[in-house]
Amino acid sequence: MKRIGKDERKVIHSIFVQKIPTRASVARNVNLSLLKVSSIINDLEGRKIIIKKGKTTSKSGRPSFIYSLNPDYGYSIGVSIAPEAFRIVVVNSAKELIHEKEFKLDIPHHPDMQIDAILENITEKLNALITNQLGKKPPLAIGFALPGMVNVRNGIWLRGLQLSGISNVPVKDIFTERFNLPVFVDDISRSITYREMYVGKGIDISNFILLYVGIGLGAGVVIGGKVFNGFHGLGGEIGHIQHINNKYRCSCGSIGCLETVVSEPGILHVFRERLHEGVVSYLQKYTYKNVQALTLDHILTAAENNDHMTLTTLREIGEFLGDTCAILIKLFDPQKIIVSGYGARFVKFFKEPANHVIQQRVLPEMLRGFELLFSDYSPNQEAIGAAFFALKRVFE
Repeated sequence: MKRIGKDERKVIHSIFVQKIPTRASVARNVNLSLLKVSSIINDLEGRKIIIKKGKTTSKSGRPSFIYSLNPDYGYSIGVSIAPEAFRIVVVNSAKELIHEKEFKLDIPHHPDMQIDAILENITEKLNALITNQLGKKPPLAIGFALPGMVNVRNGIWLRGLQLSGISNVPVKDIFTERFNLPVFVDDISRSITYREMYVGKGIDISNFILLYVGIGLGAGVVIGGKVFNGFHGLGGEIGHIQHINNKYRCSCGSIGCLETVVSEPGILHVFRERLHEGVVSYLQKYTYKNVQALTLDHILTAAENNDHMTLTTLREIGEFLGDTCAILIKLFDPQKIIVSGYGARFVKFFKEPANHVIQQRVLPEMLRGFELLFSDYSPNQEAIGAAFFALKRVFE
């Protein structure tokens, strides 16, 4: 097969990341002449690497073909890890989801044994997927979305935070050696940011922030159309900024981190504490035997049934969310903040108090054209984002 050169790779990457890639938009994106790009596109189309996907009308009124990577050109595997489960998805080069499955994570109680158990669980399922279900053609890459702190540059899982026993695990090197494939690693917040950039509410927005309210609280910061990683690959650790009105201790060891309120475990902790105090609530029907049985789904149901304690508590958490957004707006001046993770499902109860705090805390000049959005979240999106950024890195 003919080798893919540097300019061809640029064109493939440009077609992958754009919403409506045409010859003209690709030429602008890769800084090559329209004549050169047209020649490359014709060649790639002849080799069935790219395909025509429709037509659009240019500013001059002329029709232009829209291009896409051929779905059969290749696929990527995305893996996301949570405290009790991990999810594996497969996406093709046209950004279509073609496989997904969640697996229970059996972790020993002893911290020293946990990381080996996690790695072996994932290795076993990846081996079965690649060998038995995906045929003879190997994946182009594997991407990992990890909770906690991640060194993106070196592919090291620094700390698991909600998962104990994680310290400086070279995930990239381990899985590169096991599968002889390109492996890329990022944290959950930035991983899901790629999903939002390519098929979500962040399409064609050059400057936005993905605020992940899930296993933890983190931010994927997009500046000039690129995800900002920071010097150590730790950019966006908004969850560990301390809030003056918060006295909860965080898994990182500090007191008052925003993550202890604005995250899945944080929301549950706040509600369980109030139920322990004996506050009358609809939620007691779920927790009369054990307050630990409470789930976010229970809280959402209680809110939709207008339970007073649930509504007032969600409003307070929504105000903490607003404080978080205000900090991000002052630091990065984004066009939009997109809330994702399970917390996005509370849009009806979080959006108004969050916007109210933003209006109070941020200069009006910074809010012109700004919008707070909530994603249509589903639990596979962290892994899909990991698969997307793995493809992106391969095409780069």
